Amino acid sequence: MKKFIILPLLFLSLIAFSKRNIDKKITKNYTGISNITCKNKSIDVKLIGSEDKNTTIKAEIKGSILRGNDIDIKFNKNGNTLDIEVIYPSRSISMNFSKAEIYIVTNKSTDFLIDSSSGDIYIEGFDNNFSSINSSSGEITVDNIKCSKTVTIKASSGDIEAHNIQSSLNVKASSGEITAEDISGVVMAKASSGDIEIKKCDHDVKIKTSSGNILAMNINGNISGYSSSGDHRYTDISGNIEARASSGRVNINDSNGYFKLNTSSGNIDLTSLSGTINAEAGSGNINGKDITLLKSNKFTTNSGDTRISLNNSPQDLRFLLTSRSGDLHINDMENEKNLTYGNGSIQIIGKSGSGYQKYTSR
Repeated sequence: MKKFIILPLLFLSLIAFSKRNIDKKITKNYTGISNITCKNKSIDVKLIGSEDKNTTIKAEIKGSILRGNDIDIKFNKNGNTLDIEVIYPSRSISMNFSKAEIYIVTNKSTDFLIDSSSGDIYIEGFDNNFSSINSSSGEITVDNIKCSKTVTIKASSGDIEAHNIQSSLNVKASSGEITAEDISGVVMAKASSGDIEIKKCDHDVKIKTSSGNILAMNINGNISGYSSSGDHRYTDISGNIEARASSGRVNINDSNGYFKLNTSSGNIDLTSLSGTINAEAGSGNINGKDITLLKSNKFTTNSGDTRISLNNSPQDLRFLLTSRSGDLHINDMENEKNLTYGNGSIQIIGKSGSGYQKYTSR
């Protein structure tokens, strides 16, 4: 019986003996650095651009390790390039950090490549030629970047935030939300699982997500959004909108341009739009309020209703409506299967399977 008591106590004592505390602080100063690469594992990285020509690095690691070598950080200066690499113990059982951070302040013109396996990344204040961030697991925040080339951000697992980017932006996330605001160039955002939110962009926007909602606001350019599962919401768009949702709603407000919209399962809701509309809903309704149409327009539903309230004068419109089984309404006129009205220059083609169509104009 004593043997069974002694063995666990011996095991616990060995663990306690193998456990070591880590309290490491590193300070480095360099001159003439124009490129920084950082390969990181399990440590947060903060990279700040400044007017100073020098590069200052402060690293601090506090915690404990159970067996194995200590975590280490290597610095290698080769010409104007500084390589930073975090060496993770290969034979450790477990590590527990209360603080693990690399804080880098360098000139704002410095190009950088950050490659992180695990740890948050924060970058701010650069005016450079190359900015690239890769992360397997951890949150990424980028703020106030002006770059002559496209800023690229990739994350396998973790949220991404980008603010005040004066260049084009290419963002990819496997699992995590993407938020981008105040972008001057083209935005390309792609996520396998996670919501995508783009606000205040002065150029074209392309969004694609397999499972997640799409939100775009205050866009001065064309926008395309695709999702397998998730709702779309677009507000204050000055440009063409192409939106496709396999399972989800499409909602557009206060926008003008050409609208090409498609949902397999979900409603299309339109409010305060001006332009040309081509909308198709498989299983869902098409609703429009405060709509001003131009040129040739088409509304198609398979099993859903169409209700459109127009600002156009009736004499400017021409309706060509058909339905397999549903009533057709144009103002006070009503018919089944076929209804044609008007000789105006603005054409409206309406097609429905099992659902009614109702159009009202001023």
